[in-house]
Amino acid sequence: MSEQITQSTFHGLPASRLDAPGGGQATVTDFGAHVVSWSPAQGDERLYMSEQAVFDGTKPLRGGVPVIFPQFGAFGSGVRHGFARLLKWNRTEHRSGPDFSTATWTMVPTDPAQRVPAVVEMTVCVEGGRLDLELHIAHTGGEAFEFTAALHTYLRVPDIASTTLVGLQNYSYMDQCDGGAVREQTERHLRIDREVDRIYRDAPGRLDVISRDFTTRIIQDGFTDTVVWNPWVERSKAFADLSAEGYRRFVCVEAASVLTPVRLEPGQEWAGRQTLAAV
Repeated sequence: MSEQITQSTFHGLPASRLDAPGGGQATVTDFGAHVVSWSPAQGDERLYMSEQAVFDGTKPLRGGVPVIFPQFGAFGSGVRHGFARLLKWNRTEHRSGPDFSTATWTMVPTDPAQRVPAVVEMTVCVEGGRLDLELHIAHTGGEAFEFTAALHTYLRVPDIASTTLVGLQNYSYMDQCDGGAVREQTERHLRIDREVDRIYRDAPGRLDVISRDFTTRIIQDGFTDTVVWNPWVERSKAFADLSAEGYRRFVCVEAASVLTPVRLEPGQEWAGRQTLAAV
């Protein structure tokens, strides 16, 4: 294996570490094809992982980038947020070049209820100051197949009180904190000072999360929506795998296709991409 891509463990879970020659690294567990760490060349960890996260394979990991598939939330009749993040994936490809390291994981269903008529792949590429993620679905069945999906990205911030999200002004969103009411964001800088759970329809391709220490740029393609989530104080109490003050150190900005499911006819393929960049 390339010295830029090494086998490792993360809290006991089999994982791979990807190192870019110009600096920057990412760690991905086989459990869920879950990105649990990303540090750009500048050296600051940009993903939040909860100190209370459970790493025994019995529940999803709290933090990093969970793969949400084939169902986002309760948008369907299956398991909430799907089963992809609960499965062991196989790393099926890896390669590196003068300025990047990349690897691909393929989802391996273990139960008939988890099988879908598709090959599902997650590709992670680290390069200097950026992290590229791609969820790829290739329909292999005989009938049309629909799904919703997201990359449930937990971005680390020094303090949510000093963090703003820029790029969503004048976009409409479904407010899941208010029964799905549809509203329009009027402010240029979204400041989070309460529970936020929004699905922005036809979201912009670029957003900036600005904190007092650094800015993370988010670029998405293929996904049609963007989800912004922070549980705040009271809601955090419902999560045993999140500390009481954990909500202060992250905001979830998720590339997603939720409000209109993706529909694939036999033989069709779909890809959703999210890039995180240190700026």
